[in-house]
Amino acid sequence: PTVPPTTLTPTEPTIPQFEFIQEGPVRLNRVGTFAHESSILFAYGDFLLHYDKNREDAPYQLLSPLGQSQLTGHYNAAAYYGNGIALVSQPGGLVGLVDYRAGREIAACEAKQIIQLSDRYFLLSYPDGTVRFADVTAGLVPEMILPAMPEAYGVWGQGIYVCQGDVTQVYLADGTLALSLENATVVDHHAIQGAFGGVHVYGPDHTEIAQLKHASQRLDLIEGGYLRFYDEGAYSVLDLQGQPVCQETFQDVQQVTDGYIIACKDALWGVSALTGEQVCPYLYETVEYLGSGRFLLEDVSGNRFLLDAAGNKTDITNYEGAGLYYSR
Repeated sequence: PTVPPTTLTPTEPTIPQFEFIQEGPVRLNRVGTFAHESSILFAYGDFLLHYDKNREDAPYQLLSPLGQSQLTGHYNAAAYYGNGIALVSQPGGLVGLVDYRAGREIAACEAKQIIQLSDRYFLLSYPDGTVRFADVTAGLVPEMILPAMPEAYGVWGQGIYVCQGDVTQVYLADGTLALSLENATVVDHHAIQGAFGGVHVYGPDHTEIAQLKHASQRLDLIEGGYLRFYDEGAYSVLDLQGQPVCQETFQDVQQVTDGYIIACKDALWGVSALTGEQVCPYLYETVEYLGSGRFLLEDVSGNRFLLDAAGNKTDITNYEGAGLYYSR
């Protein structure tokens, strides 16, 4: 048996909660049988942890699903990130990153906290207060050392952005400063920068897409890579070139994704399509998009409904404890 992979992002070094412990030989289905003298094997994520009872200093060793050791180090805790990447710690509580499939250390166990930004990038916070970033393909991003935790940070296209005060800076994987903006907002790998006389829009490759003659207070980015424009008491939705995507206006707009606009009218939420038709009436307290044309709705009385892509609505109010699984 193996523990199913998880996408949870561990930010503290913790001893994994194992579902299966066996002393002596261990057999993994369709993989093989492994025996280690005086040791215990744990199946966790898509790797094995080998515990040598004769080593009390740092007993865990990461093994591949084939029972092979690619890493020479031993650790006192490990947590699964996916795609061959694991957070590991050594005595003292400091953490690092390893690629256990390739047998490669990405960052030494010198950080006090690690935060996953994407499948490629991680943020590492060190005991002296400094912050660095790691690229799983190349290790620590060179020359990108911040004196303190930035106010905001994330991934923008193939780079990393950090915000301090009114300044947003974008770095490439080799540490090169690609862009420096003032009064900018980054959403969904796009950015807008407010400037005197207009707004500049930038794309995932950090180049300018458009310059719009609107005040920045009236124009902002929303989830999905669209612009929300406030004019005469209502919001309209624009594309990144500043052109309206539909004629409808709203009291507020939450997001635009997969051709759907989740918006508010008369203090209640609903869904319209970019083509103009109404997908879900504006009667709900909350609307959440689940992907593939499906929505989770909750009305003012607390009743919950699942709306599928064909327009069928199912009452799930009494489905307490049932999980909702969805994908983009």
